Amino acid sequence: MFGKWEDENLKKRLMDAAGFIGFMIVGALAGISASGIEKELYGGKATGVQSLVPLVIAVFIMVVMFFVHIIIHEGGHLLFGWLSGYRFSSFRISNIILANNNGKLQLKKYSIPGTGGQCLMIPPKEKGEEVPFVLYNLGGVLMNLITAMIALIALLLWDGNAIVRTILSIFSAIGFVQALQNGIPMTTKQVSNDGMNILKLKKNPKALKAFVNTFYIHEQTTMGKRLRDMPEEYFEICEGDSIMDSISVTVLIYRLMRLIDLGKIDEAMELGEELLDHVNAMAGIHANMVKLELMYCRILSDYPKEKIDELYEDKEVKAFLKVAGRMISTPRYQYAYALLVERDERKAEKYYNDFYKMLKNYPYKADAETEEELLLMAKGKQC
Repeated sequence: MFGKWEDENLKKRLMDAAGFIGFMIVGALAGISASGIEKELYGGKATGVQSLVPLVIAVFIMVVMFFVHIIIHEGGHLLFGWLSGYRFSSFRISNIILANNNGKLQLKKYSIPGTGGQCLMIPPKEKGEEVPFVLYNLGGVLMNLITAMIALIALLLWDGNAIVRTILSIFSAIGFVQALQNGIPMTTKQVSNDGMNILKLKKNPKALKAFVNTFYIHEQTTMGKRLRDMPEEYFEICEGDSIMDSISVTVLIYRLMRLIDLGKIDEAMELGEELLDHVNAMAGIHANMVKLELMYCRILSDYPKEKIDELYEDKEVKAFLKVAGRMISTPRYQYAYALLVERDERKAEKYYNDFYKMLKNYPYKADAETEEELLLMAKGKQC
């Protein structure tokens, strides 16, 4: 177990290092490009504020091209998913999501820590054949690579305006960097990338059932069904699947949340404690969700403050809560802790109001109903 934990942490550090190196390469390219823009605009004789204008332009182009490649990446998942027989569910860039809710397209606010975007599609139902997963997972990387290569060819042929040259060079560089970051199998602080998902599904065909079930669970959610009303088979993993596999862990976290939704707090705590023993090998978002859901159960079960604080005061949990402000479960955790552990009604009221502000733009009605019920469950404990 310890060796596995060290291997996973080494992979995470390598991923962080790769991301930093990629950012430095693109940043250096922006700096070099700024020099060309300065010559274009001022003939190499910029003074004072003028000398900052080319750099501002280059940085602006870099930021815009970064978001353009996120759209291209998620568009790749959409295109290749559609070609593989998948059905559209949602398309998110940053915290803006276009979601198919029970056949109706809605524009809402929603975000997941550690991701700049996400395209979710529903796999075709199995008909005695394996569900296709490679092209869907690889689609974003392929689109980043294809568009980056086109931009590179255009750059080599371009002999004109420096700003156009800057756009082409930065666009191409970011495309290659994003393709490498998503294509080389690794796990970031929060999530496993596309390459890692493909590798795990290739190595463990049994995990494909868990992979498909996560999408079926999502589909049921968009149709207005709560976790407690879904078939129990969606929340099972195949015998022999590793509890540390990120795909299987996702299903197990759904199972944990389903038990809470069913009001089976004791069973949820039992599963949560089992998962807690493996959090060091999980992607960050999974580890932190396990800790927070278990913390919520401990609060409802009147555990002593020190047993609750060992989860809530965890450094990784604190860092996660700072970046997970747009997840609707976040104010629920914070409200329960403030109200029932700290006994701070003023702070609890703030989190209570935050929850209902977020509820107005939340895209999934079933999840919203569950979260509101759990929030009110904590409120009822005060009485």
